[in-house]
Amino acid sequence: MSGGLDSTSVAAMARRCAPRGGSPDLFSSSFVFPNLRQCDERAYIEATAEALDLGSELVDAERHWVLGDAQAYQPRLEAPLLAWESAFREVLRRTRSRNARILLTGHGGDDLMAGSFSAYADRLLQGDLRVLFETFPHAASRGRSGWRTLYRYFGQPLIPEVMYRTVRRLRGKPPRPRIPEWIRPEFIHRSGLAEHLHSVPARPARNAAWYELYDEVVRLRGWERAVHWYTSNASPFGIEVRHPFLDRRLVELMLAIPSRLRSHPGCYKPFLRRATDGLLPRKPGCNSLMQACEENH
Repeated sequence: MSGGLDSTSVAAMARRCAPRGGSPDLFSSSFVFPNLRQCDERAYIEATAEALDLGSELVDAERHWVLGDAQAYQPRLEAPLLAWESAFREVLRRTRSRNARILLTGHGGDDLMAGSFSAYADRLLQGDLRVLFETFPHAASRGRSGWRTLYRYFGQPLIPEVMYRTVRRLRGKPPRPRIPEWIRPEFIHRSGLAEHLHSVPARPARNAAWYELYDEVVRLRGWERAVHWYTSNASPFGIEVRHPFLDRRLVELMLAIPSRLRSHPGCYKPFLRRATDGLLPRKPGCNSLMQACEENH
């Protein structure tokens, strides 16, 4: 459990399903950074653990660097993720020492709940002019130019690719390459990458936010590698890893609701904040998580 909204929401719902003093017993495992204070979320972690009455295992991630136990690291071709291998194994060891058999994560929350800038253009195309009165005050509060905000939220998502490249040429800027320069030409030729990119249809201008989410959870399925990584690391410890945000029913819900519920200027993950309001500790002086969101943005 980090200090973020995804894992703490999972912890709050787990506590609701498993009342205090009942079974199963719940506890949280978290990374902390005693020296890298800009990475340390201990204050939020401890506040959440106290509010939810969770036992807490704090793993000093600075003692488990990426290659801290290089001899034990066995990269897997299916998911050669290295970032938190050492620290995550320490979490698994502590979890096993408590005789726990289930580990819940907040994985997938960012992709599912973060929303999209395209949602604002979608609302404008649907005739919802209120979105203009929401975005411009937000831009002014952040010291941003109104015209730049107009272009970013409403112009850029609606400009066709051909027109976008033409405008760049007229401004004396070279068109951005579709394939990054660091990808070797021989790999591009061998894999047919250029032909594949040309065959991918452009997203429709309308409901672009919905298509972005659909691509993320249905077509691209980048979560599969991470799920495999979690499973392959946890299985030797006899631990089953579950990812509540990857539940099919939740994905179907997020695809079914209007995209405006997932995106709001000045607020990150507004739908999740409304869903967990009253379940998580609030920032002092704020009446709700939504109010805290507006103040922080």
